[in-house]
Amino acid sequence: MELIKSLRNLSLFQVLRCLAQISISVLSLLVFLSSQYLSLIAFVLFLSFLWLINQNYHWRWLPSVVFTTQIMVIVAGLLLDFAQPLLILATVIAISAWDLDVFDLYLREENIVKDRHVIESRHIKRLLLIDGFGLCLTYLAMNLSVGINFTTAVILSILAILGLTTGINFFNKSAKTSFR
Repeated sequence: MELIKSLRNLSLFQVLRCLAQISISVLSLLVFLSSQYLSLIAFVLFLSFLWLINQNYHWRWLPSVVFTTQIMVIVAGLLLDFAQPLLILATVIAISAWDLDVFDLYLREENIVKDRHVIESRHIKRLLLIDGFGLCLTYLAMNLSVGINFTTAVILSILAILGLTTGINFFNKSAKTSFR
């Protein structure tokens, strides 16, 4: 009963976190419903329940554990030849749910109260933009075929990692300056 009362007082940010968590749980279940992995389905449901309870208790370790487990479930789905678009969507939602949880923990630890709503809405807009862009790139990658050799693939992978690292560092620096 206490859990239901606390769910009524959630902000838009917290509602989006809950929706993302529920969505990834449903997608993870869809991956394994057609199979005979009942213990895995029960485990995913248990983790989803823990993640929902975490809305009140804010355990630091839980988002990372659930995220890692959900990624392992998605990889298992890939190995079992389940629908790739569904698994890609599940991955994007899992990353977004984890990001929203970690961002909320960061805001709580830093005691950021001033303009919290503005900071949360900016973060959600950026996250949705990145999610949409990532899904578009994934769609293109799934439907385009380009022949490259292994060396070129390694060089492109290194450039992608460097680009992502630079981008993440840039956003971290701009986020820290906007909090001050």
